[in-house]
Amino acid sequence: MGKNGLLIKPSIFLLLLFILLGDTSPITEPQYMVLLPFVIHTDSPEKVCVQLTHLNESVTLSATLEHQGENRSLIDDVVSERDVFTCIPFSFPLVYIEDPKKNRLYQWTQVELNMGFIQLFFNLTSEPMQGTYTVVAQKTSGKTIQHSFSVEEYVLPKFEVTVKMPKVITILAEKLEVTVCGLYTFGKPVPGLVSFRVCRKFEHTGRTCYGEEDKAVCEEFSGHTDNYGCISETVKTKLFQLKRGGYQNKLYVEAKIKEEDTGVELTGTSFSEITSTISKITFEHSDSYYKRGIPFFGQVKLVDGSDAPIANETVRISFQGGQAENYTTNEEGIAQFALNTSMLSFDTVGIRAHSDENSLTGNNSGEYEPSFT
Repeated sequence: MGKNGLLIKPSIFLLLLFILLGDTSPITEPQYMVLLPFVIHTDSPEKVCVQLTHLNESVTLSATLEHQGENRSLIDDVVSERDVFTCIPFSFPLVYIEDPKKNRLYQWTQVELNMGFIQLFFNLTSEPMQGTYTVVAQKTSGKTIQHSFSVEEYVLPKFEVTVKMPKVITILAEKLEVTVCGLYTFGKPVPGLVSFRVCRKFEHTGRTCYGEEDKAVCEEFSGHTDNYGCISETVKTKLFQLKRGGYQNKLYVEAKIKEEDTGVELTGTSFSEITSTISKITFEHSDSYYKRGIPFFGQVKLVDGSDAPIANETVRISFQGGQAENYTTNEEGIAQFALNTSMLSFDTVGIRAHSDENSLTGNNSGEYEPSFT
């Protein structure tokens, strides 16, 4: 095999490779002639031609191709015509690769399958042409089978690190739920190592030898992402002394995810505000006017410092200066009420709602003033 897919020494043996010449008298004897290429290319179909003339009886025409110690029959047929000229195509089993511009990049000749399979290797250049490449398998019959594959520039997948935590927590909170997630831009979870720290910074930081310890109180966590690309931790707030002054009223979280395949590391941040408001009551959907003798209807909503509803809590509601009545909030923190107005004779009257829920501090009472009509 030559460099350009040529058979340097083709070994092709046919029945006859000559012309039988007689004398100058008219030719009546059978004549045989075989034509074949001087150079046989293994990467393209070739053909051998046979001419038979002046046959006076039926003959058997056989042609065999011998290459690298193997014989392959090209034709084995009975010829009964007096004059025959026929060409027999043949090709070598071949597999080759074409780039997007149909240039042949590499080829394998005399490919033999092992139980119907063969594994071949081809290395692309360091900067290959991008696009669709084609693998072509050429059978000995000359028929081809093709399969395409794409070569594209590999771009490291981009992902985002998100930190989920409450927007607001109260000074009475004992725990803080923190969830760190990594998602690729196409939505799939990021597998990798997670590390994050929760910090409460001092209001005023000095320049001392303690470094970062002089700027904030921190706690660190680490672990691997789950099947959803996330990790969750319950952080105890005792270390951060939420009721104590001298600190900023925020808990900061800085999280990092290192992708396990590439080692790429990205960061995400978030924070929770710390509030001293334990609970607050607001009036909702209450009438703007009242009429003596007709019950006054309305509702109040009780929430904590993060605006989360407080359920199953007793709220005392009364006209200003009157007897309070107890109502219980539902799962949404709402308590509906109806007040007796038969004893009222004022143009305007105040309604007061109060809850003892964590009454350490905060706006745990509310007032409303409907007008007389």
